[in-house]
Amino acid sequence: MVRSAIELGYRGVKKPKLIADSLGYDFAVLGLKAHESRIHVIRKAAIETAHRIQDESDCESEQGEMLSQLAASTYRLLDPRRRPSTSERVQLCLHSEEDLELQKQSRRTLIPSRI
Repeated sequence: MVRSAIELGYRGVKKPKLIADSLGYDFAVLGLKAHESRIHVIRKAAIETAHRIQDESDCESEQGEMLSQLAASTYRLLDPRRRPSTSERVQLCLHSEEDLELQKQSRRTLIPSRI
C-alpha cells in the first residue's frame, strides 16, 4: 500500500505534478496548438468542443463530466498566471470591445427584482 507524504508525516514535501495539471493537456482537450493565447480562438475552440460533446455523447453523466473538464481546461488556458511567456500573458490580458460587452451582460441580474 502506497501512503502519501502527509500520512507518513513528511511536511514540506512537494506534491508531484499531475499530467492533467499541465497546459499541454488543456490544449489537447480543446484541440489547440500549444501556446495559443488569442482569447477569441480559445473561446471558439471551447464552444465547438462543447457542441461536439453534446452531439456525440449519449450518456448524460459522461457528457456532464466531459463538459466539466472542458470548462476547467478553458479556464486554465485563459488564465494568464499559468503562462510561462510574457507575451502570452500580455495577450490574454488584452480585452476587446466584445469582451467588455460580455462583462456588462454578465453583471445583469437574471431575475428582475420586485421592489
